[in-house]
Amino acid sequence: MTTLIIVISILALLHFIYEGMIAPSLRMHFRNKLFALRDEIRNLKIEGISEHDEEAFWFVHDGINHLLNRLPNLTIERQIRLEVEYKTNNDLRSIVEKRISIVKTCGNKEIIAIFDKTKSVIEEAFVVNMGGWFFYIIPIAFMVATISNLSRLACELVATPERDTNRLLPQI
Repeated sequence: MTTLIIVISILALLHFIYEGMIAPSLRMHFRNKLFALRDEIRNLKIEGISEHDEEAFWFVHDGINHLLNRLPNLTIERQIRLEVEYKTNNDLRSIVEKRISIVKTCGNKEIIAIFDKTKSVIEEAFVVNMGGWFFYIIPIAFMVATISNLSRLACELVATPERDTNRLLPQI
């Protein structure tokens, strides 16, 4: 029981350090990346883009703006909720697919590149926000892997000759 309390205390401390110091710093880094991407796309607009690419520009620009302050909200729970909403809400899905198509087919390759970079930043933010769970999942995954190997080990122990069993597992 003491070991369990120590392990849980260590996990809680690691979780606190990650969620209190590391994750906010990483989210600020991602936010700064989004600001830089927004500046890049604004520079494209200032330099001049074709009328055909105007709509794609605004979709990417507004998407970046909407996500700047929402980075902490990109969690597993929200990911599942978003996926369910996109699958069940046909109107939303058709609007999103149309917008993605407009961005992907625009003539300005830099807008597409900024869109792809923005997607990468958002993906990284999801991973960072899930990071606090890794302190709990890794030990569980380790236990599952160990338990799954127990079946093989038990089989090998049953088939081990007696003299080797005595050497490997001496009686106390």
